[in-house]
Amino acid sequence: LLSENQIAQNFLDLVGEATVSELASIEEALGRLVKKEVIPPDVFSILWTMASQAEGQLRASAMLVLSMAASADPKIVDSAYRLQNLFDAGLGDYTEEHRDWQTARSASCALQRVARAKVDPSSAKYIILDLINERLVAVARGDWCDDTEEDTNAWFCAAEQAINAIFTISPAPEKVSMEILLGHQQCIFGDGSKESHSLRLSRFFFVLGHIALKLLIYTEILSSAVRRANAAKTVKKQESASSGNENKSADDGTTKAGGSDEEDDAIEAELGIAAQAEAETERKVAEISENEIVGRGMISLFTPMLLRVVANEDDAYCSPVLMQSATLALCKCMCISKTFSEKHLPLLFSVLSKAPNEDQDLRANIIIALGDLAFRFPNEVEPYTP
Repeated sequence: LLSENQIAQNFLDLVGEATVSELASIEEALGRLVKKEVIPPDVFSILWTMASQAEGQLRASAMLVLSMAASADPKIVDSAYRLQNLFDAGLGDYTEEHRDWQTARSASCALQRVARAKVDPSSAKYIILDLINERLVAVARGDWCDDTEEDTNAWFCAAEQAINAIFTISPAPEKVSMEILLGHQQCIFGDGSKESHSLRLSRFFFVLGHIALKLLIYTEILSSAVRRANAAKTVKKQESASSGNENKSADDGTTKAGGSDEEDDAIEAELGIAAQAEAETERKVAEISENEIVGRGMISLFTPMLLRVVANEDDAYCSPVLMQSATLALCKCMCISKTFSEKHLPLLFSVLSKAPNEDQDLRANIIIALGDLAFRFPNEVEPYTP
């Protein structure tokens, strides 16, 4: 049998050389090994040590392996002690000093395995998660990011996972999202200049689009929670009514037909009210996704600027990174609202037709987005199909 050190090193070598598609397969295999308790616990202790003490790629790989294992066993990261380790190793001074976006990304992935903490200032877990939230906001705002294309390209993946982590662990992710957007706005326009750095604008649009999409998902999660709560409440009332009928029958020896009919009518009325409440919840969710997120919310304040950059009239914006980021943000916003999508589909097809042949990333993003839009809003996309 291999020693614990050798097992840990094998995992690091495997993850360090893997492609994105291979990482998904490795995570699935690692998860099954964790569930079967095949991996000795000391292996994870070694990985935590390496995540805290190693540098560069090795540090990020150790954190990523821990994240993968936590998908099968959240206890690997979900405790106040381990969260403190994760904060220090993945989002602490080392990560900020070296702008180690790979480690920040891996730490953010690990945080997505953590259960949302209840607001309790006396809880150690809540306190450390609050500190982690602050660091995630700093990552998403690009506070440590240099205005170089290389650093910005590395930052994109870290920012995406940081926002995902915020929507997983924060008690109020919509408020944190507003803080991130305002931070970007201040960075871009705070000095009163009429011109802004293209890479700062790229980072802002990337965050804008991803937050919009996560708000839609968060809204649907809350809607599902409300439906489950209403269903559980209805079931509980039905059980109480049934239990009351049984007790009454036992006491009286018989069940009066008239009384039974009245109780059945009451249950049916209750079910009707529950169905009506569920329909109302779905209507409100549809209203939020259709009109609030990109229609009347804070994100809507920035969509005119986004549309202007994407349209790029007179070729005013020549940065490929900016065009890719802005177009991706527009695609994400279009996936949220049917009205917004229908209104701006002509612009998206125009950008696709004018996209340079050498800019494969831009063309690929638009094609993938059109597939998503055809699935979500088929009637709106159908007129553009041959």
